[in-house]
Amino acid sequence: MDGFNGEYERAVIISNDADFAGAMRYVRDSLGLKVSLINPDRRRSSPKDLSNAATYIRRLWKSHLL
Repeated sequence: MDGFNGEYERAVIISNDADFAGAMRYVRDSLGLKVSLINPDRRRSSPKDLSNAATYIRRLWKSHLL
């Protein structure tokens, strides 16, 4: 809803779940907003669908939390 109301400039998704890909593409393509993907899974890279839906991708490492 915040995206529809123009209440943010960038969404940040902290997940490695490909189920978010459709919603991320919609926000990026239809609403014209940026979507950052932060992958918290240190063992696996992000699914291709999920990575392709993001405008920015980063991995969350343990050192980031220290």
